[in-house]
Amino acid sequence: MPEATLPLSWRQAALLLEARLREVTEQVPERLDARAIDSCYPHRQYAAGWRVGVTFTDGIMRRIDVVATVGFPSTPIRTALVDHPPFMTWPHVERDDILCLLPNMAECDPDDPCTVAENLLNRSIRLVEELLEGTIVERDFREEFLTYWAYKSHQDDSYLFSLLTPTPPSRVVQIWREKRSCDRWRRQGNPGPMGASPFRCQGQCNNRRCGLHMAAQATAPDRLSRNIFRVACISSRCRPGCSCGA
Repeated sequence: MPEATLPLSWRQAALLLEARLREVTEQVPERLDARAIDSCYPHRQYAAGWRVGVTFTDGIMRRIDVVATVGFPSTPIRTALVDHPPFMTWPHVERDDILCLLPNMAECDPDDPCTVAENLLNRSIRLVEELLEGTIVERDFREEFLTYWAYKSHQDDSYLFSLLTPTPPSRVVQIWREKRSCDRWRRQGNPGPMGASPFRCQGQCNNRRCGLHMAAQATAPDRLSRNIFRVACISSRCRPGCSCGA
């Protein structure tokens, strides 16, 4: 939405915000035009944006965007880390670079939007410093495991079809992402109903009626698809010494 069509009160608040950004960053913020906003944030409705550069303790200058909707100043600004590692390397950085700093239901002072914006910018800088230091990365991924698991599982817009029934006891299983590997696994046993192969334990029991279940240990998303699944037998009829541990 062109700024000229926004209410005078909104434009006045935006000018005050730009002046505050110039003051606290000691630089002239770059104004983002409508094309830049639409290109960077195509799925969000931002009416204005400003870009500033921040030099962090690792000596690298990274750009941070401050963006506002038509609901500003009642709705607080959001910040985005323009320069960052690949998605899901750091927690709190969404797919479109927006930083998650406040809960969805957080309330801010609409009568002092510039101070709110300054606070959020400072929070953004502190967050990036903590991410660079590294101690919060694993912890925060674990604390919000289900959220990040959902992000990771749909990152490439693919779907996973499971043959497993989520019933106790829990065991880790193996997942194949290549058709050749899956076909090779299916050929290990004789075709079952509707052409499916019975599952065979990786241990020594050769019990084709073994069930399978998945239990993935919570970990950082960059390792979700590596080394956390294996085939395991959960039948009580495994012979002693089976490597499945059942």
